[in-house]
Amino acid sequence: MRAELLLIDEVGLEQVERKEAFRSGLMQKVLLPRYNERRSTIITSNIPWENWGEYLDDHLGATAIIDRLLHHSCVIVINGPSYRDWVHRQETEKSNKAQ
Repeated sequence: MRAELLLIDEVGLEQVERKEAFRSGLMQKVLLPRYNERRSTIITSNIPWENWGEYLDDHLGATAIIDRLLHHSCVIVINGPSYRDWVHRQETEKSNKAQ
């Protein structure tokens, strides 16, 4: 928690993570002290803000976490096709043209 920058990538991707009990408590233990100490945190997720309560199985805890994450933050929302899917299609087209 003392790092100047904490990167938490792909929140909600792992199925095991989704079944784990008391997820919001763990996230609060990590994120809330960082908010109070004004340390930078980057989080990536495909879960929309409005679904974090369901994901964490704790709507009140999710609200507290999101409230602090969004305060003094820059949110970047990326909508569109997957970059990996685009690369795969490009490679497939090249392969098909070569044949």
